[in-house]
Order: sequence, then C-alpha cells, then structure tokens
Amino acid sequence: MGRQSRYSPEVRERAVRLVREQLPEHSSQWAAIGSVTEKLGCKHETLRRWVRQAERDAGEYAVLAWVDWFNTRRLLEPLGYVPPAEYEARYYEQVKVA
Repeated sequence: MGRQSRYSPEVRERAVRLVREQLPEHSSQWAAIGSVTEKLGCKHETLRRWVRQAERDAGEYAVLAWVDWFNTRRLLEPLGYVPPAEYEARYYEQVKVA
C-alpha cells in the first residue's frame, strides 16, 4: 500500500493551479514551480510531480499516441507491419520466382 500523503488533494490542486497561473510570469515551468514552493512550503520535486500528473490526467500527453500512429502504424500497416527492408526483400524474392 502507498504512503499516506501529508498534503490534501485540495492543496495539490491549488498548487498546480498556481503554477499554471504563474507560468507566464517566469522564464520556465521550473521557475514557476520554485516560486510556488516558496509560498506553500513543499519541495520542488514534489510539486513538479504533481504538475506532471495533472498534465497526464488532463490528456496533454495524448498527442504521443497520435505520434505513434503517424510514425509507425500508419506507415507499416499497408506492409503488414513488416519493416520496409524486409517487405522489399520479400517482394524481390517473389519477382525472381515468377
């Protein structure tokens, strides 16, 4: 069983919201996280993990599934999910036989 968090879900949500609100005022997300941790008294890495989890929960990484489709499945599906070099070798073997 996981460790009990000393921060309530409400505090986590508020901290993530503060990071998002302060992002335009800072040069990076890490700087915004540092600003919020000074106010809340939690560690940088803890808040960074909360922000990353909130991003995943919001579906901001859903684009990765599309990239996988675009770069892999879209290209290999017509070839029967065989690498192009192997497909070409099979093709030339069939041409030699015929």
